Amino acid sequence: MSIFPSSLRTLRIRMLLGRPTRSQLPRMTCEELVTTLITLLRSGMTLVDACAQIRQQSSASVVLDDYTVRALVRDRVEVETGAGRVNHFTPQLSAVCTLSEISGCSAVHCLEILHEDVKRSRVRARRKADAIAVAVMTVRVLCALPIFTLLLGELTGTHALSFLLTTHVGWCCLAVTCACYVCGGLWTRALLQAFEKATKPRLGYGSGRYQD
Repeated sequence: MSIFPSSLRTLRIRMLLGRPTRSQLPRMTCEELVTTLITLLRSGMTLVDACAQIRQQSSASVVLDDYTVRALVRDRVEVETGAGRVNHFTPQLSAVCTLSEISGCSAVHCLEILHEDVKRSRVRARRKADAIAVAVMTVRVLCALPIFTLLLGELTGTHALSFLLTTHVGWCCLAVTCACYVCGGLWTRALLQAFEKATKPRLGYGSGRYQD
């Protein structure tokens, strides 16, 4: 049996290993961060104590403001979440914390509403990515179709490639085809950019106020 109580052994291990830096703290998704805040608040902590607990800081040195919320999201939310979603999530979390502090309403209730909104945003982002992937795949197939047609023509003995490269009419066809390719590529790019802009979150997205 060890002569050290369990609490002393734990303290000794922490002293030997050292406190983890913020870069070493485990990352989580936006939903997991909100869920963790709700769990800590239901256990009896205040919002300031919960933020300090998640960031591994002393609550005495934490002031609940925009900078604290941005630092909390920067230190704990995983990078794979995406800059767009993080930029949209940060002002939402800041607004929830500010509303709870000013009005005195239940922070748990506000965070539960935010959690549902984050879930809906994740579903929208996944559907948006699926739609873009289908459109890009369709464009790639259509771009490769003329090349496949030329190869098929060479295999069947029609000599389509020699016609395009050795006759004036063939060169005219190639010029028209290249022009159509360029116009189609620019048009497709404009459509994708318009779709990206139309589906971009409005609240806080790209706002310089919330940038580090």
